[in-house]
Amino acid sequence: MPEFALVAQDNCVPPDVLAFIAAAVNLQMQRDVAPAWGGDVWTCIALDGLAGVAASDARKVLTFKPKLDVANALGFHTDASGVEYAEALPPATPAVGQPLDGTTTSHEVVETFGDPTCNAYVTGPSGRRLARELADPVESDAYPISVRIGPETRQVMVSNFVLPSWFNGGSGPYDYLKHLDAPETMTPGGYFEYLDPSGNSQQVFADARGRLAWLAKMTNPSSRVQARVRGAFSRAAAATGSARRT
Repeated sequence: MPEFALVAQDNCVPPDVLAFIAAAVNLQMQRDVAPAWGGDVWTCIALDGLAGVAASDARKVLTFKPKLDVANALGFHTDASGVEYAEALPPATPAVGQPLDGTTTSHEVVETFGDPTCNAYVTGPSGRRLARELADPVESDAYPISVRIGPETRQVMVSNFVLPSWFNGGSGPYDYLKHLDAPETMTPGGYFEYLDPSGNSQQVFADARGRLAWLAKMTNPSSRVQARVRGAFSRAAAATGSARRT
């Protein structure tokens, strides 16, 4: 079964917090995402480190780091080879009684499940070829999941995601939280990518916040957003005969 592992560099996320986030996202995949989408489910686990963890097409790793090289980014995912598939800043320590923030992890796992190779497109009801990204259109939305580990129960916030009807134009709902009222729409802070008739990558933003989220990811040359844009450029260039070298 495909696996998404969480690791905290220099213990920047306490082991108990990492375990609760992994358990919450794993439950989300099993309970919410898989019934809506079907297919192989990516399980989510927490690891003490990457020692002995081999690269695999069926394994991706999210590494929490005290500092990222990508300005203004909270996290990003890539199609780069090796086991360090994604990086993210540690979630903020919640106030007493408030839920843990697992939204970055949830976003990464849900979108990895939706398109592990970062090159899938679906023709939507508008005729646009939509990137098969399940969390970007509702990027800023979240909901709580209750997780029990041993004697302790905690609430963890996870990311909203769009449903198949968002892509195929079927009847709603169009996202898990039922915030959207039509396909190819977004909630505040969201965005999505599509290919124009020439095969060029284009973006649609819900608002300035969505644009900033996309721009932050574009600053990282190995990000998923960059991989899609590069792939679209290569395909468009090849189609017009303008590609000269790789």
